[in-house]
Amino acid sequence: MAAEPKPRLNLALTPEIDKYISESAEAIGIARSAFVLMCINQYRQNERNYDMMSMVPMLNQLVASENMKKEETTDGQN
Repeated sequence: MAAEPKPRLNLALTPEIDKYISESAEAIGIARSAFVLMCINQYRQNERNYDMMSMVPMLNQLVASENMKKEETTDGQN
């Protein structure tokens, strides 16, 4: 049973980016393609983190609203 071929992508790189990829990949001892995939995966993780951080103000408002409700309930019982 033959392995399914992986999708391939050809990239047009500026000399500066090409040099950066080559030097960085060599410095950590991995292939250039593995370095590019590592960078993309890190970018995706950062996107998820940013999405979560974007929700912080909304969560703070929700917590403040819930705290106000609790205080009103407590004040009404006294």
